[in-house]
Amino acid sequence: MMKGGRVVPVWQKRLLHVCLTMIVVAVFSALVLAPFLLSRNMETADTTAMRNELFELHLGIDALNHALSDWQMARAAGGTPDESLRMQLDERTQLLAHRIGVVLAYPGAVAVLPENAETLERTRDRVSALVSRLDAPAADVVLRDQVASLLAPDLVQLDRYLSDAFRRLGQMTAHDRWQLTRISLYAQRLALFLLLVGVLTLVVLWMQHRVLRRAEASLNTVIGDLAEAQRIAHVGNVRRDYGRDIVTWSPEFARIYGLDPDGHMTGAEFEALLLPADAEKVLESERRALARSVETRAPVRRDLNFRALRSDGEVIELEVQSELKANPDGSPHSMMSTVRDITVEARARRALRESERSLAAAQRIAHLGSFRHNYGTGRTHWSSELYVVLGCDPAEGPKPLRQIVHPDDFGHVQALFTELLKGGPGGGQRQASFDCRVVLPDGTERFIRGTAEMNYDDAGAPETLTGSLQDVTADIEQERALRDALAEAERANTAKSEFLAVMSHELRTPMNGVLGMLGAVEATPLDDRQREQVRVARTSAEALLAILNDVLDMSKIEAGRMELEERSFELRPLIGGVIDLYSESARGKGVVLDARVQDDLPPWITADPLRIRQILANLVSNAVKFTLAGKVTLDVDRAPDRASEDGGLWLRFCVSDTGIGIPVERQQQVFGRFNQLDASYTRRFGGSGLGLAISRSLADLMGGRIGFASTPGRGSSFWLDVRVAPAEPAPDGHAAGTETPLPRLSVLVAEDNATNRLVARSMLQRLGQDVAFAEDGLAALEALSRGGFDLVLMDISMPRMDGIEATRRIRQMTGPQSRLPILALTAHAGAAERTACLDAGCNEVLTKPLELDALRRALQRWLPRGVQAGTPSALPDDAAPGAGLEQRLAALAAQVGPEVMPMLLEASLGDLARHRATLERAAAGQPVDHAVLVRACHSLVGIAATLGLTDAANAARRHETALQAAPAEPGDLAPLLDLIRGTEDALSRAAGAFRPAAETAEP
Repeated sequence: MMKGGRVVPVWQKRLLHVCLTMIVVAVFSALVLAPFLLSRNMETADTTAMRNELFELHLGIDALNHALSDWQMARAAGGTPDESLRMQLDERTQLLAHRIGVVLAYPGAVAVLPENAETLERTRDRVSALVSRLDAPAADVVLRDQVASLLAPDLVQLDRYLSDAFRRLGQMTAHDRWQLTRISLYAQRLALFLLLVGVLTLVVLWMQHRVLRRAEASLNTVIGDLAEAQRIAHVGNVRRDYGRDIVTWSPEFARIYGLDPDGHMTGAEFEALLLPADAEKVLESERRALARSVETRAPVRRDLNFRALRSDGEVIELEVQSELKANPDGSPHSMMSTVRDITVEARARRALRESERSLAAAQRIAHLGSFRHNYGTGRTHWSSELYVVLGCDPAEGPKPLRQIVHPDDFGHVQALFTELLKGGPGGGQRQASFDCRVVLPDGTERFIRGTAEMNYDDAGAPETLTGSLQDVTADIEQERALRDALAEAERANTAKSEFLAVMSHELRTPMNGVLGMLGAVEATPLDDRQREQVRVARTSAEALLAILNDVLDMSKIEAGRMELEERSFELRPLIGGVIDLYSESARGKGVVLDARVQDDLPPWITADPLRIRQILANLVSNAVKFTLAGKVTLDVDRAPDRASEDGGLWLRFCVSDTGIGIPVERQQQVFGRFNQLDASYTRRFGGSGLGLAISRSLADLMGGRIGFASTPGRGSSFWLDVRVAPAEPAPDGHAAGTETPLPRLSVLVAEDNATNRLVARSMLQRLGQDVAFAEDGLAALEALSRGGFDLVLMDISMPRMDGIEATRRIRQMTGPQSRLPILALTAHAGAAERTACLDAGCNEVLTKPLELDALRRALQRWLPRGVQAGTPSALPDDAAPGAGLEQRLAALAAQVGPEVMPMLLEASLGDLARHRATLERAAAGQPVDHAVLVRACHSLVGIAATLGLTDAANAARRHETALQAAPAEPGDLAPLLDLIRGTEDALSRAAGAFRPAAETAEP
């Protein structure tokens, strides 16, 4: 027997049963013996009473004997007894008869008295007869004498009889007393036994009470745990007694239905809780279960899900398990049910099914299927859509990877999954994506994009693989179409770029001639009318050139080829130059053009002055253009709400005007391409409509921001915020308006266009240079082969041999002409043309139409070695690597100190020797590591640049670039080796000039 999880010992159970049995036997014995004992007590009491009656009889006999004695004495005295003696004799005779009658009438007297009381009965009869005679009226003395004579012998016999009766009664009394004593002893023993049994029973009952109390506590705990478990599991139980028509329930059932925990209801009320739509289904299931119970004569189980109504009207969903029992006559007996609230679970299942349907629909729409493989069980599951994607039969189940993936792609996919199977982070995941082809059962190839995620257990071993496969055949085909379209668009864009380049060349070439000739004419003596005509023509040409430049700049920005060139410049002269550029136009319209620069701004800053000037020029040009009268102001100040954390400075350039303003409906289009206010404004004010679009792109390129505010009819305010850095004044800066004169050089101009030759001649002669011409590349090679030139201006587009091929041929020459500075001239504005020119060996690219200042600066940058600006001497004939080296080394010594130069030269000679040896091995065809060869060329670039050996640095850089582009081809290293050897000889000769300085510097 289990009570509270503890087993009650068997001996306690047996002892309890024995005690209870003994108590029952004792009680039963007491009930049986009590009547017997009481009867025995009653018999003893009757014997004693009868003895008393016999004693009274004996006294009556004695009294009668005395009366007879008195009567006889009186008669013996010869007299007649008086009335008192007669009365005494009569009374005592009657009393004797009465006493005898009493004794005989006592219950059981006959069985107790000797002789069965026959003597006593005879005596009673004679005495009664005598008494009757004495009662007669004729009774006299004689009669009484006869009575006395008759009674005397009876009294003697009666007295003896009484003695025997007394003796017998005494024996019986003694026996009864002994029996009572024995019975009392038995009763005492029985009482002691019952007392012991009662005490033992009390002990057992006390022990059992403790057990029952613990069992009750355990039972209460179990009941509480059961109730709590039912509450947690949302499971309640309900019992229906069909015979009594009552339904009772557990607390959790009451909570589920919202009922009173201690309540009950009838069967009809219980059935009313069913949702009407499900009521018939539930009742029908009950009828079928009860029918089966009648057949089997045993309870029948029923499982059912249905909906019911709570007491508050809410619909709940239940899962019910019942046992129904029917009576033999077919009537229902009882129903016991467990009820679980599955409302939340059912909603979740419906949501899950809906989610699964949605997922299946999404997979079907996206042509995407999923798979899952469990490495613990070895089971693989495919979604239904995956069978569709792979064209497989679901009845055949998942297929191995080798049967699905195209043989050409199988190795790649297998390697990916093998990598995932090597292990991963404990309890983590690793993902992989792949594209491959699959072969459908009908032989069709499809493109698949897959994603896989491997989940690892705590030890890092593969646990499950989950992934998806999507049919992207249509996407691949679309991508191919897009790539074809992109290639076509790129070809169209290339054609557009080539068209722009051609148009640039075709437009810039005549523009170069127009502007050059107008400049030449403007330099001649002219009267006022002629000078005005030239100015108008030049203004028109410049306006046309500005439009052309806008279109080409936008093309560069679109292609991402616009580059910034940050350098130090002076802020106020730049602002003044922009104002001066449009001051004449403003004055002609009566517009005041002014500029204000805040005093606390640094005079020198670092940024891209060309792009800032371009944006400001555009903003000021527009302000002057759209202001009919009033004022245009360019303000420069610190940008509000903009701060730099790295020491930089944000400036705001703000151009304000009092012009026509911008209509509100057009303000969103201000920075659009080819956009102006409307066609009438375009005709009225002119322009390409690209200026502000270019300005915004340039501002974004510089990391700045451009914006505006405008009120129609009252003017506009455009501002540019750009980050700059304060800078020190440039060390080579010179006063504005002064120009360093160029030395006289011999310049070869290769140009096929007569107009451009005339422009070049005019500009170079104005700069004090000697000029010779060649009509194409072949003529330029012939002229250079004769020597005598210091610099070449090479047009790129020429007949027979273009400038790029001619430059390659020049760089392949031997002798000093191969190292001449070559400045390319081109009307093509694209970066591809610039790169092609530099790769061919040009030192710089100048864009047509050529400007005098740009040409002057280019000539200053590429003065031959040994010729300084301002020196009118010609170029030395010997252009070997050592020419002018002493001057460059002297300038370097002034920077680093003369005492350092011997060590610097020694280190340079050692590095040159080491790198020359590397190049010599490569030139001889010996195996040299490609990376070592590239590092050698790169180091030569640094050494030559440090020593100011431009030709050697350029040659080394070209070889470095070529090696990086074509690792397997070292190229012709002989020219570079010649330059290195000549440099080594020149450095060895020049090193002696610095040794005395170093020796004197020693302590």
